[in-house]
Amino acid sequence: MLTYTVTGVDTTTETMEIFNGILAGINSISVLIKEINCLSEKENEIKGVLTENGDAVLKITEENKKLLEKQKISFEDISVIIDLLNEFSMKNADSAELLSGNSTEIAVIIKELDDKINKFKVI
Repeated sequence: MLTYTVTGVDTTTETMEIFNGILAGINSISVLIKEINCLSEKENEIKGVLTENGDAVLKITEENKKLLEKQKISFEDISVIIDLLNEFSMKNADSAELLSGNSTEIAVIIKELDDKINKFKVI
């Protein structure tokens, strides 16, 4: 009976060692799961920050697009104004040339009138 008792004690000791090994493995797995959860939370925080930054970049991009569209319209308006100024300048040049020709003709007429007036003498 003593051998059965020794065998039972040995078996119990081995079983305890196995259970202690399993418990150590469970504790090790528990620590790893906690680390994974911690890393997962950090990953979610980083994703949140990236999403916020992405949204901010998208908003800035949309604002820049609107500003560029307004700038394009302004440049088109400026181009139209420059064309109108160019047309106005050309018309002014034509008018100045016409006035110059008329001034020459008027100067000739004035000279002729002055010559005719000078022929008359007041006594």
